[in-house]
Amino acid sequence: MKKQILTRLSRSCAVFTLILLGSAIINILNDRGSAGWPVLIVFLWLVLFEAVDCLLSMIPFKTCHQSRIFRMIINYLLAFAGWYWLGWITLNFWGILISVVSYLILYNILQRFCEARRRAEADEINRELARYKKWTHSEDEMHF
Repeated sequence: MKKQILTRLSRSCAVFTLILLGSAIINILNDRGSAGWPVLIVFLWLVLFEAVDCLLSMIPFKTCHQSRIFRMIINYLLAFAGWYWLGWITLNFWGILISVVSYLILYNILQRFCEARRRAEADEINRELARYKKWTHSEDEMHF
């Protein structure tokens, strides 16, 4: 449970940072001085996003692929609603296209981030196992 909370927290921090950077870029491109929405709203939206994702993780899908596709669609709908609500996109062809492409880019960045963390954790576990095997092997040799 602790590992899941830390993973979700680190992912939320990464998304929060990307959203704030995206907001800054959009504001610069549109010649706006500052964001027209409080940072607290983005934080609360991310909490809602993580809560929904946590609930979705409890659904027993038959395959990992089904789970990933379903979660990606639900998360996109939440992202689209948030982006529309924040005034970042409009309800026309270009707005929807930009939101889909942006979401897929963000999704892939987050997937790679989570995979890198999992790979680093697996490497650490493998190093610890190798040390343990080496230690127990040297202990066995001492007894004979």
